[in-house]
Amino acid sequence: MFDTLIFVALVIILCAAVIAALLQYDRANRQHALLNDALDREADLMGDNAEKSLVIYRLKKQITEASEVARRQAQMIGDLEASRCAEKKVSCGTSIPVFRRPSYSTFEGNPSNN
Repeated sequence: MFDTLIFVALVIILCAAVIAALLQYDRANRQHALLNDALDREADLMGDNAEKSLVIYRLKKQITEASEVARRQAQMIGDLEASRCAEKKVSCGTSIPVFRRPSYSTFEGNPSNN
């Protein structure tokens, strides 16, 4: 009878050890799945960031190209203005009118005259 009690105790201990090992295995699998999900999310974010970086690069390139085109067009306008002035034999100035603010002395409410 004493032998059977020892045997039953050993079987119970063995079952508890197997259950503990299965629980530990299950916990490790869940942690592994969580880690894989986190890595997948990080990879998606990195992909999004790479995509955003590519879009930003393309936009900067377009801005650079547009400013270069604008610079060339301004140069061509300047060259055309210079050639037009040379044909008329006059000194060239800017063809864009410059508007200046009127001085306060032309108004009655001049703060310096009060």
